[in-house]
Amino acid sequence: QKGCEKVLPLLVNTFFYCKPGVFDHLEGFEELKNEGIITEYYCFCKKGAQFDRISCSGDRAGCITTQANDLDELNAIYREAISRVRIVGENGEDLLRHDLIEKLNF
Repeated sequence: QKGCEKVLPLLVNTFFYCKPGVFDHLEGFEELKNEGIITEYYCFCKKGAQFDRISCSGDRAGCITTQANDLDELNAIYREAISRVRIVGENGEDLLRHDLIEKLNF
């Protein structure tokens, strides 16, 4: 159908949480989408948003959607994506809690 994108058999949404700091911008997300590595991404906060702690789903900074035909492909795509994204704070630091996502395996 017109307007419907092909959905591959495996689809994963990965949500991102941050270290304490003040949000400035995302890095790497648009490039990954343009290259077809991720299907979509969402930013859940505005510039200047304060991250203090992780206590609920409302503390998420954003997410990515990845799709693949099999688990090996999904894991490869996922690893590529998370190695290239940054959630940048007002002082240029990466606020993304990589420790919460880098060891996931599907």
